[in-house]
Amino acid sequence: MSRLWFEWNTIPNTQWAPRVIDSDAKPDKTLQILKFQPVIPFKLSDDLTVVTRTVMRFINKPSADPLLGFNPVTQQPGVIGFDERNKAGLDSINPSFFFVPNTGQNSAIGIGPSFAVSIDNNVGSNQLGVGPAVMAFKRFGRWTTGVRARQIWGVSNRSTNEDLNNLVAQPILRYQFDKDWYLLSSPIITADFNLDQAWTLPIGGGIGRSIKLSGSTQALISLEAYYNAIKAEFDGGESLLGDWTIRAQVQIAIPDLTSASSGK
Repeated sequence: MSRLWFEWNTIPNTQWAPRVIDSDAKPDKTLQILKFQPVIPFKLSDDLTVVTRTVMRFINKPSADPLLGFNPVTQQPGVIGFDERNKAGLDSINPSFFFVPNTGQNSAIGIGPSFAVSIDNNVGSNQLGVGPAVMAFKRFGRWTTGVRARQIWGVSNRSTNEDLNNLVAQPILRYQFDKDWYLLSSPIITADFNLDQAWTLPIGGGIGRSIKLSGSTQALISLEAYYNAIKAEFDGGESLLGDWTIRAQVQIAIPDLTSASSGK
């Protein structure tokens, strides 16, 4: 199936910066991430399909502009505070290409390259990255299990940030009650190996519903909640991320789009 996939994540109680930068920083902000991630398969032969998944990541994140003035303690001009505000923009585009051999309708496995391109310097890292990606799934009656994962290393750094060295893995567990309703758990596990404590591990899940639109086209709508049991930390053991992530998803599944794209 081809999918037009929208995903919105909101993380309240997020802190804009470590206290080593802003001693008055508090976990009172909200990080919001909107992803548009179309998934389109291209059938190369009866035995091989290329599945493309491109994640466009729009972000609204806590930030601040420094306030300059005269510091009465140091008796020198400098930063005397921060004007806290959110910054928004297209953080990055991440296209992945999976080469998937034909293993039947109830299972799939694929591997291929993945890329990461930072777009908006206002919210992104101004870097280009590349690495491997893998996907797999298997159905067992009402159960579906699977995983998507990618590792990205920076190959072009046009900023003062450290080179990209990021892992993203998303295990998937789904139970289908009937033709409409299902339970879902798909936490996004990340690791930024430039940090003192690299890993972020959410735990949770939610409920979803399939809605028939027209013909074979259907919409899948879900609402999930995840507790961030382990959070990435900067030097000194400080984490900026809030404890909870709320996620809403809408997928438009279009079986006929593949045939149309291949000229059939």
